[in-house]
Amino acid sequence: MRRWQSRTDTAGQLSLGGVILAYTLEDALRPPGVKTQDRTCIAAGEYELRLTVSGRATVGTLWSPDPDHRLPELLDVPMFSAVRMHALNTDAETKGCIGVGLDLNVGGVLGLPVGTRFPDIALSRSRPALVALLPLIVEPCRILIVNGPDLVPIEEEAT
Repeated sequence: MRRWQSRTDTAGQLSLGGVILAYTLEDALRPPGVKTQDRTCIAAGEYELRLTVSGRATVGTLWSPDPDHRLPELLDVPMFSAVRMHALNTDAETKGCIGVGLDLNVGGVLGLPVGTRFPDIALSRSRPALVALLPLIVEPCRILIVNGPDLVPIEEEAT
């Protein structure tokens, strides 16, 4: 569930059977139907999740613990293509993908924040989170992305 946000980030918890597996980090939540290239998270919804070969991992521009360069890919995401779950630390490292990490850093403080809006959000220990996540993906698999009730879509600022 997506639970926290800044002007540029949306963060949440990835859970399975009520157990939190990792924290997530994505680009900003925008109003429905609005996409700002490389700065918008995908729409909430249920998606098929598969382990597929990543071209970026194959050429070494994206890290994968899998020897075949596979990463989780969300399929049939409206307005997006090649949406992956991968290791990252800040929203600058995502272009619509979902980053995973074992730690959440909000406003420079490690741990679970109180409230929903913050100046900045980051992840740490993202590679161990991805290593732990991959064996849990048994196909066919689906992922449900839910926006927390207190999240507010961010309007794009004029440049």
